[in-house]
Amino acid sequence: MKENFNFHGDEHDKEIDKILDEFREDNNLNSDDKDKSIGKYDFDMFMPKSASNSEETDFKASPSDALNFGADEGDTFIDDDFVIKHHEHIPADGIKDMRTNTVALQSRAVKSGKKGRKGKKKRSNAWIVSVIVQIGLIVGLSVFFSWAIITTLWDVLALGKNEYCEVVIAQDASTAEIAETLEQAGAIDHPFLFRMFAKLKGVDGSLRSGVYNFYNSIGYEGIISQLQEGGLAADEVTVTIPEGANLETVKSLLVDAGVCTADSFDEAVASGEFNYDFIEQIPVQRVYYRLEGYLYPETYNFYKDDTADSGFTALNKLISQMNTVFTDDMKARAQELGYSMHDVLTLASIVELEASGDPENMAKVAAVFYNRLNWTDQPKLLGSTPTVTYAKKAGIMYNTEVTEGLPPGPICNPGIDAINAVLYPAENFDYDYFVTDKDKVFYYSKTLDEHNATIARLKKEGKWQS
Repeated sequence: MKENFNFHGDEHDKEIDKILDEFREDNNLNSDDKDKSIGKYDFDMFMPKSASNSEETDFKASPSDALNFGADEGDTFIDDDFVIKHHEHIPADGIKDMRTNTVALQSRAVKSGKKGRKGKKKRSNAWIVSVIVQIGLIVGLSVFFSWAIITTLWDVLALGKNEYCEVVIAQDASTAEIAETLEQAGAIDHPFLFRMFAKLKGVDGSLRSGVYNFYNSIGYEGIISQLQEGGLAADEVTVTIPEGANLETVKSLLVDAGVCTADSFDEAVASGEFNYDFIEQIPVQRVYYRLEGYLYPETYNFYKDDTADSGFTALNKLISQMNTVFTDDMKARAQELGYSMHDVLTLASIVELEASGDPENMAKVAAVFYNRLNWTDQPKLLGSTPTVTYAKKAGIMYNTEVTEGLPPGPICNPGIDAINAVLYPAENFDYDYFVTDKDKVFYYSKTLDEHNATIARLKKEGKWQS
């Protein structure tokens, strides 16, 4: 239901002024056009023609009338249910086209409303994207700084590290150069952090040259402590460990070269804590020498050392090389054959002494030993002469002429050819016996009778080795 209102007083005058100002703005009327514009309370143009001469006219307008403003001649509109008091007539030239202006006003209002809503939606979407980006940035920075802190602590405190390192610090090396050397030796991971740590500790420039051997598990603090004490003189020597050399021979070579002392060597063999799983798996209660077979034969460069740890340092280098040579694939191959790394090295040590320097015959000799280990109609005796010699000091369990199967452990330190021969013996080689003459020529037989006949012939020909 529509109601009629009469505007009276200052409050109503202000409302009318507001409406007039909006009208002037929409029709581009400025202060210079004041005389031509709508005067205060001049609303004759808004009134029906039939009421244009009356002193006061009440009229009613509904919201629906706003959309039909100017549709029919004589229709007028200012606002919903407003009643206007008429005073003066508006000059004709003050109004250009009320219908046109009103329609334009309505059109602008509609467009303005749509733009406003779209702008608000865009601002809302932009705000969401901004929040997501900021959250992502915060999370990314948090992860980065967490990683940096953890990495720093792990390196400084040497968490999760337990590798034996040999470090040679050159004369007059700077802290930066020392840090790089430590990284190359596997002692640290981050040279820059080590430099900063040394600077904070106030030891920058006081680290000494020399040869150092230590586990990287001692961390930055332990490394700096050792570098301040000073290392060994860098007096380098070269030692060759031949294939097939036993542990006692290795000891003599190292001690004679000044690489280590005899006591430190014996102590390391008996109880040295080497950081390798295969060393821990050695059946120490059965073998004669714990490390026999695990000292890889090779030419090495050592630094002369007569300290209590010199034997451990030297042996660790040889064991480390065995760890490098005996790969994971080789360990997997041993498992396929039903043997452990210890078993492979044990049989390889026998093959090494039976056919040293002859890879082709090594594979055949290994095949003969495998055939004997698979005997079912007689004792599984390898019958290897080198084991008989080793058993004279190590015990009867090493004598394969009287003890079945493999001996408790290796009888020498085999090279890579002997190891590969055991892992990959000659295929379809169904010989169970072999002998060699004095010129190291091999003769293979399938039966014991053939084997004995070959020996008799070699003796007759003067080729048998006595």
